[in-house]
Amino acid sequence: MHSIWIMSTCITEQVLSEFQEHVSRLREALRSRKDSVRFKSVVDDNEEREAVSVADTLGVRQPSDVYDGDVNLRTLRSLLNLIDERGWERCANFVVL
Repeated sequence: MHSIWIMSTCITEQVLSEFQEHVSRLREALRSRKDSVRFKSVVDDNEEREAVSVADTLGVRQPSDVYDGDVNLRTLRSLLNLIDERGWERCANFVVL
């Protein structure tokens, strides 16, 4: 009986130490996620980022797209904005508000 109590105590200590390590990893992951979505000043931002043009996102599923039609609608609106920016006049029936 005594050996069972000692064994359960050891297992409990091992589980507790693993739990503490798990909590530490979760806290670090939370800090990392918070930092990645934190608003940053454009002036003070020193991170190297790859420039992404609108043309690179046309027809490509983005994280904000929920449905399959979202990709198509976003692509269509982007293409129409490119047409508008270049000065082409469209019929009033086709102007997207």
